[in-house]
Amino acid sequence: MKSRKARSILSTLLGLLCLFLAGIGAYLGVQISQVKRYEEQISLGDKYLEELDYENAEIAYRKAVEISEKRESSYVKLTVLYIEQEEYEKAAQIIEEGREQTGKEEVFSDLQQQVEELEPSREPEEDTSQKEEEKESFDWERAFEKTILSELELLTSEDLNYSTSSSVYYHQSGVISADIVEFEGKTYLYCIYLAAEKGNAGWANRFHLVLYRGEDFSQVGDVRLGEMDYFGGWALRGQKAAVMLREEEECLQWVFGGYTEYWESMGQETAVVSFDGGELKKELILTSHEGGNESVVKRNGEEVYAYYDEQLQTGTAASGAEAYAQELEREHLPENLEAFGQEKEICRLEYTAVQTDGTGSGSYTGTVTDHTGLAGRLEGKAEPEQNTEESGDYEMPQEHWEMLSFMTGQMINMLDYKGMISEGTEVGIADLPQEYIGELAPCLDEFWMREAFPSLRMDGAYAYYEESVIRSFFRSVTGVELDGILKADQEMTLTFDNGEYGIILADGAPLYTVRYLEGIRQGDTVTALMELLETGNTVRTSAGCYQVKYGIDPGSVFGHYLISVEKLPDPDGAFSEISASSTLAEAGQDHSPAVLRDHDMTTAWAEGVDGTGVGETIRISAQGVQKVHGIRLGLGFLKDQGLLERNGRPAALHFAFSDGTELDAVFEPDLYGVEMKEGVQASYHVTPLAAGYGADRWELAQGYLDYVSFGQEIETEWIEITITDARAGTKYEDTCISELVVY
Repeated sequence: MKSRKARSILSTLLGLLCLFLAGIGAYLGVQISQVKRYEEQISLGDKYLEELDYENAEIAYRKAVEISEKRESSYVKLTVLYIEQEEYEKAAQIIEEGREQTGKEEVFSDLQQQVEELEPSREPEEDTSQKEEEKESFDWERAFEKTILSELELLTSEDLNYSTSSSVYYHQSGVISADIVEFEGKTYLYCIYLAAEKGNAGWANRFHLVLYRGEDFSQVGDVRLGEMDYFGGWALRGQKAAVMLREEEECLQWVFGGYTEYWESMGQETAVVSFDGGELKKELILTSHEGGNESVVKRNGEEVYAYYDEQLQTGTAASGAEAYAQELEREHLPENLEAFGQEKEICRLEYTAVQTDGTGSGSYTGTVTDHTGLAGRLEGKAEPEQNTEESGDYEMPQEHWEMLSFMTGQMINMLDYKGMISEGTEVGIADLPQEYIGELAPCLDEFWMREAFPSLRMDGAYAYYEESVIRSFFRSVTGVELDGILKADQEMTLTFDNGEYGIILADGAPLYTVRYLEGIRQGDTVTALMELLETGNTVRTSAGCYQVKYGIDPGSVFGHYLISVEKLPDPDGAFSEISASSTLAEAGQDHSPAVLRDHDMTTAWAEGVDGTGVGETIRISAQGVQKVHGIRLGLGFLKDQGLLERNGRPAALHFAFSDGTELDAVFEPDLYGVEMKEGVQASYHVTPLAAGYGADRWELAQGYLDYVSFGQEIETEWIEITITDARAGTKYEDTCISELVVY
């Protein structure tokens, strides 16, 4: 009988043997599975190669290499694939990779000999020193004068380092890189720059590529690189962006790659812009967003992968990252931003939040890396002479103003009618559907426009124009050429037949013009503050203030074209307190200053002193400092014609503001906007509203208010209005005002 100790040892040995055999089995199982997957990819690649589908064949063979780096057949297959496509450089690279990974020297030596026999004689290696000489001999002085290099400063790392105490976008604009490139025997200059513009969530700092012809510096095109909403925004943890240049046989390609880390999500983006000698165009926009229970990958705006609410909605990939990688592989692009260095990297920007709570307050840091040597070239550039016309305050040329004022006003009204304008939203004119511009065509019949845009003839309700005239009109308004035939939303407004346009005439419609308050010029762009004025048969009123951007263009009939329109916030709601120096006491009637703010034209404030109330005041106060441009007033008791005639009405008012500004307005009967001292403009109507315009009809009634335009932007906490002259009524001297609205 064996001892217990012997039996224990035997049991242990048997257990170890079982474990060893199981391990061997598992190892063999893995190896068998690996071999099976490897053979499947090789077979798949062979199938694609037979069908001449080189792209998918390469993908299959590459996956075989990933499965097993030590098996030579995948490298051999890839070599054959590249030889068939006459891509001898790639064939040489895969041969070298196969030699290193497998150690099969004999196999790959034979392959290398075959490639060398087939490959055409190599071009001599580029003389880099000669290329540098060519760059230095390029006419950089003219480039600095004729291109965007004359408009923007160089963007540096210092521009990406800042602190802020509020939720604002830090606007960065500037040139990052600029260099020359040869293509099809011609020299071109490309510039990469960052421009501050409106994005989906407010201001954006977007990357652009602009390309010029080297011989005359005429612009080939200006394309936005990618769709990244902003760079250097306060709502981000950090960002990286890089641009590289790929010189293909048939085109040049600039590739943009961006990575954004938000507070609870991340985004990735790749864009490809190509130039084939004729046109600079965007070929690819690939985006990825991961956050929460959502993952979306889009290729040129269309979803290729979407995961929402724990469910796969679109695509077949296991994850958004895999789907994104597959799309990059289709384009032979690097898998991530860090791999851009393997190609010809032009520049790189990095940005991160150092200390912030996610609300905007904090400090931020970033770096700009440029590989083109632009900074060195700029150091040797002579400082240009200061041209006072190129920047600073801007006065609109009077020879263009009547037409431009009219066209701007009509454009704003059209956009408002279509519901496109809201406070704080910038509307780009060049991005509008052409049908919207077609809605403005009846404006051509106004007397301001007839000389510049002559008609061929008039026939009943239509005026007819040559196609060239309509194209000139479109280009003058938008700054871009008309694409195809101009149409209008309303089919009968604008027609086209036999090479002629027919425009329906719109007699009797209100006229919309703008009053130019002030403007700033930067380069060929003017940012102007405008007040919209509506003129009807019996009234003229202010319809709000707007920021309008113009491009200066001598080729436009107006001397300018419209870039964008943005409605300014209305400050009226912030003025919550109102008082008066006196109030008329009348049994059964409320004449307190509060009725000035009730949006009811059937009520009126009346002063309570003897005479016409000269010297009496109204004071309206706001919650904090507000930007104001004017006041709308219901001058007189406007409930009906009888009350208007029997009671007094202001003839002149003095305005004082908390910043020390003082202005005067004098009212003459039927005053339609006469310029007065200090730039003040006013209206004064003697025809009142029909009876019964109470609060329920305020939307209609407010169009009949008189207005005082201050002619400038004033920052103030309160406005004090003093009656300096008044006209007594036929029965009463009491001076009345029905409404008061700040704008």
